[in-house]
Amino acid sequence: VDNEFINARGLYSSKTETKLEATNIMEVNKRIKFSGKIAGDSEARRLVDVLFESTFTDKPEILKDTTRSYVYEKDKRFKSKEFKQEHRCALFKYIINNARKEIYVPAIVQNRTNEYIDKNDDLLNWFNDNYELTTEETDIVKIKEVFDLYKESDEYQALYKKERPNLSRFTEDIRSNKHLRSKYKEKINDNKNKTCMRSVLQGVRQIYNNDNDSDEE
Repeated sequence: VDNEFINARGLYSSKTETKLEATNIMEVNKRIKFSGKIAGDSEARRLVDVLFESTFTDKPEILKDTTRSYVYEKDKRFKSKEFKQEHRCALFKYIINNARKEIYVPAIVQNRTNEYIDKNDDLLNWFNDNYELTTEETDIVKIKEVFDLYKESDEYQALYKKERPNLSRFTEDIRSNKHLRSKYKEKINDNKNKTCMRSVLQGVRQIYNNDNDSDEE
C-alpha cells in the first residue's frame, strides 16, 4: 500500500490529513553519493537522474574549440537580479499549464538512473568484482563463503565497526538486493553428494584472478 497520505502536525487546524503530491528536485554540478543498497524497487522508481549536457561559458578558448559539443556562449543577463525578478515564476507557470499528469522518464534517463544507483551500492560493486552471474545450475556458492571473502576485503575494513554486518545482516543484504535476490536459495539439494545445502546463491561463480600471469615473456 502506497503512503499516499500522512498526518501532519496539528497547529492551527484539526484537519491534519495531507495528500503527498510533491516532486523534489535537486540541481547539482556533481552527483551526490548515497547508500545504494537502500534503493529497492520502490525507491528506485522515485529517483530520476537527468543529465544536462550543455555548458555555457564566456571563455573564448572553449567556445572556439570545435572538438567540444553542447557548448554555448554565456548570456550574463540571466544572472542579473532584474531578470530573475521578472521571470522567477515563468517556469512554474509553464509547468502548471503544460506539464503531463505523470512524469515521463525515457529509457536513456532510466538507464542512467539505474547505473547511478548501482555505482553507489558498495556491496554490489564488491560482489561484481569477485563473482559473476551465470545460468548454470551447478554454479553454486554458499553465502557463508561469500561473507568470509567479504570480511577480508578493503571495503569491509573501511567500514566503521558498528557498520560491519554480521552473517545474518549480510545474508539479508544479499536477499534484498534487486540484482541478487532471485539467485538466493534458502536450501537446495546437492544430488551429486546427496546432501542439502542451505543459504546459497545458484547461478553464481567466483572470479579467480591469476596473480602469476605476466605480460612479460
